[in-house]
Amino acid sequence: MHEVATGLWVPNQQDNQAGNYAGFGATTNIINGYMECGYPNSQKADWREEYYQGTSSYFNVDISSEVTNCEATNTFSNEGTANQELHYFDQRWDGVRQCQPVWWMTPYSVYTDGDYKRCVEHFYG
Repeated sequence: MHEVATGLWVPNQQDNQAGNYAGFGATTNIINGYMECGYPNSQKADWREEYYQGTSSYFNVDISSEVTNCEATNTFSNEGTANQELHYFDQRWDGVRQCQPVWWMTPYSVYTDGDYKRCVEHFYG
């Protein structure tokens, strides 16, 4: 979800064929998937999309090229990019005062400049 929201996730051909495009609709699919997405969307997904569009409009954020609903999305496949291992930083658990790349989600992405330093400062001051 973090990678979609920050623009780091880029869908590949299999993702696009499954209807999984980058944008707000993908975040709804990630969070609630089959409970809210598909033909037709649930009322909750529609409300979530309306809120997102209204908030974006209020802050003058152009989302016109973004897929904001999840009605055409499907489950993420093993061939899609969402199932590739993603890397974050977390503290080391062996007493060494450093951060290390990990597969579980943390606030510190290996793809974002400065996140290693922020990880170290968070855990070790």
